[in-house]
Amino acid sequence: MKISKTLIAGIACSCLLTAMGGKAVADETKKTTSSETSSSDTNAPAKAPAPAPVKTRRANRNVKKNSKVTTSTTTKTDDTNSTDYKVQAEKTRADAKVDAADAKVEAAEIRAKAKVEAAEIKAKTKTDEVEARAKMEKETTEARAATKIDTAEIRASADKDATDTRNSAKFGELSHSGRLSHRFGAYLSMWGDPFPAPIGLNVAYNVYDFLRANIGVGSNDDRTFSLSTVGAGVKGVVPDWALTPVVGLNVSTTMRGSTGANSIRGFDPTGTRAYGTVGLDWQAGMGLNFAAGYAHSFRGGENGTIFFNAGIFL
Repeated sequence: MKISKTLIAGIACSCLLTAMGGKAVADETKKTTSSETSSSDTNAPAKAPAPAPVKTRRANRNVKKNSKVTTSTTTKTDDTNSTDYKVQAEKTRADAKVDAADAKVEAAEIRAKAKVEAAEIKAKTKTDEVEARAKMEKETTEARAATKIDTAEIRASADKDATDTRNSAKFGELSHSGRLSHRFGAYLSMWGDPFPAPIGLNVAYNVYDFLRANIGVGSNDDRTFSLSTVGAGVKGVVPDWALTPVVGLNVSTTMRGSTGANSIRGFDPTGTRAYGTVGLDWQAGMGLNFAAGYAHSFRGGENGTIFFNAGIFL
């Protein structure tokens, strides 16, 4: 729009100057024509046309000069405007290129930032995976070690129990009682149960690991066994000990035998008495039982005697 207005203004100026010059020429021509007409009317002899006045020629030259100047000015103005337009266009293109370059740079920065963030996330994920794997491996190792320890302890305990069982079955370990695995048994007693029979036959039952009950019959005749004494009692021992101290409390009743003896080793062959026993008792792992100690009567005028027991428990 700027170039068009300038061009129109130049053309208008040129037309105005041309019109002014044409008017001046027309006036001069009119004057000349009038002079010639006047001369013709007066029948004056014909004369050669007079040259145009100096002012007229100068005016014409000025008009032409001004026209050339206007045209040149207009052309220069158009060239200037065209140059300005080109410069403006180049500037616009340069700005567009700069904007495009800025956009590319910004896009590259965004892509680079996205790549960096993705790399950081990936690295963090890998780190978390490595830590989780290391933790899992550590826990697995610890669990395996604990399992191995537990397995070793269980195996060792089982081996020990098996060894103890075998040894107990073969030899009857002194440190482990077999009274609960072999509860019911029978034993033969000499001068013990029932007191004061020289020989007695008893049955017993291990009620607990620390308590045994017994009942038996005995004979007061050294030559023939005749039922003359009946007794019962309980004995206390140390739990879980195969070889253990023993303390017993018993009651027995003696009847006069067929021999008619008034005493047996200094004891009245008749009557009822309470007596106690103290000594050692051993029940092996396979059930064998041996005991020895001292039996003492609590009946007045009676003392005590040493006893021995031997039997088996099932």
